[in-house]
Amino acid sequence: MPKRPTLIVRNAEKKLLDLLKNQGVDSGSDRLPTVRQLGEQLAVNFATISRLLKRFVTEGLAWQHPNGRFFPIHAASAAATGLPIVLLGRQMQHWSTLYQEIIEGVSEKCTSNG
Repeated sequence: MPKRPTLIVRNAEKKLLDLLKNQGVDSGSDRLPTVRQLGEQLAVNFATISRLLKRFVTEGLAWQHPNGRFFPIHAASAAATGLPIVLLGRQMQHWSTLYQEIIEGVSEKCTSNG
């Protein structure tokens, strides 16, 4: 995102935050529209929307499925249902050290049990 976002980008950011808070309440679906659809809806380039969403992921406001779709953070556990632990483990580089240590312990135990 540019260092000095334009008024259009700031407005899109506010609308995107509102969408993250309200998604699933009105529409019945938790996943967000695609990045391109959001770009069209908010009149902003899809690359800008993608950067905003990735920032929201790092801030803990959104979650990105391994297939690339974005979800509000409250829908992350439901969206991750059924994913293999290995796939979830790849995303742990962004999680806290405690969780990394837990997964390392699980991995060691699985290795020792064959």
